[in-house]
Amino acid sequence: MAPPSDKRLAWLRMLEAHTRLVELMESDLRRDCGVPLAWYDVLIKIWLAPGHRIRMAELAEQVLLSRSWLTRRVVQLEDAGLVTRTGADGDGRGVLAEMTPAGLEAFTRMEQSHARSIATHFSAHLSQDEARVVATVFSRISTALARRPPPDPAGRTTGPDRSTRHRSTADRAE
Repeated sequence: MAPPSDKRLAWLRMLEAHTRLVELMESDLRRDCGVPLAWYDVLIKIWLAPGHRIRMAELAEQVLLSRSWLTRRVVQLEDAGLVTRTGADGDGRGVLAEMTPAGLEAFTRMEQSHARSIATHFSAHLSQDEARVVATVFSRISTALARRPPPDPAGRTTGPDRSTRHRSTADRAE
């Protein structure tokens, strides 16, 4: 078997770095603030939303680490007094998650901890030029992937004609 290509090696190194970075940032946030990284993932999306409030459906599309447990995470944040859930104005079906004043204070501490983690575990290893290259490359990848239909957990894929077919083993291996 031939050694991995440069692109395959880049993928492997990115995956290794991502895994280790998530572990370190989780540990730092728990040590500094007593909360898991998944809470930060949810709270930053709420904080970034206008008025620090967002529809739960939009939040589900945006979170990175805790998508499958989102409702449980929001309930945990609500129980901690950091978030409230209310009905969306004029829409009986929609639910908003909104940061409380205590949530804003806690998020400020989390953000300070997370910024230190990023500086220590990620930024310290990049020059300005390398940071621009990394940001450009991952932006290009994210943009390209955002245009694709979401994956089907059953291994089916939707083609351009919107029909669904089962992916072959070879398709899944790529």
